[in-house]
Amino acid sequence: SFTPNYGAHFSMPLPTVMSPSHSGPPTLAKNISRGSVLVSLFHKVEGSQSKANDILLCKATVSLESLLQKQSGLHGWVALQEPTKSREHVATVELEIGFSEMTEREQ
Repeated sequence: SFTPNYGAHFSMPLPTVMSPSHSGPPTLAKNISRGSVLVSLFHKVEGSQSKANDILLCKATVSLESLLQKQSGLHGWVALQEPTKSREHVATVELEIGFSEMTEREQ
């Protein structure tokens, strides 16, 4: 909508998709070190129930590699770019990624 909600906070679990590795069995650490999160910002067309009508405004890909090195997780501002070839910086969002429990990080 054209009435942004500044200060909105969303907490959601991220599923872990374990991909096979050529150097042994897949582990969470291996997948995170090569993994990334795609952040996409959409405009929801008012009255539309279909996601197919949503308009992609901007996006960014964030590497998860440093998530293994920092106990506090990842926290910072992410520059979102236009989804066109120009890749112009059009927005910024604050992103925080971490493990819900320390035991998950240690596995």
